[in-house]
Amino acid sequence: MKIRKATKKDFEEYYKLKQDETEEYSRLIKKRMKLPPKSKLKKEFNTFLSDKNTFIFVIEEDNKLIAYFQGSLLKSIWENFGYIDHIFVSRKFRRQGLGTKLIKNFIKILKSKKIKKIRIGVNSENKKALLLYKKLGFKITHYEMDKRLK
Repeated sequence: MKIRKATKKDFEEYYKLKQDETEEYSRLIKKRMKLPPKSKLKKEFNTFLSDKNTFIFVIEEDNKLIAYFQGSLLKSIWENFGYIDHIFVSRKFRRQGLGTKLIKNFIKILKSKKIKKIRIGVNSENKKALLLYKKLGFKITHYEMDKRLK
């Protein structure tokens, strides 16, 4: 299993992983989430592939994607940092260090670009993800809050 950059050819397999991710997230938050239309996801995926500040990596086994990672470089007059937008590993392949490898791969890229900070947002109910991120040295620095507008 090797990490590589995603290509347009990966979309169908990526889409299957997005379906799995959405189902798992729905269970986590105890609310049915709906995946956006496939055509919109494909357009977004292709846009990300062509954006020099967005990185999509995949891991495959037997010509089938088993994990993906999406990260971004965010720049402002205040600071520059990397942001982990999405990371998902198929259930069958968890606890093999793939998530760690994907994150470390992104950190390597950030360091090569002289970026000194990385952030991630994570649902407070996602205990396994929280453990992974803490193990990798992430610390809670602020809370993000939501409010539904009617």
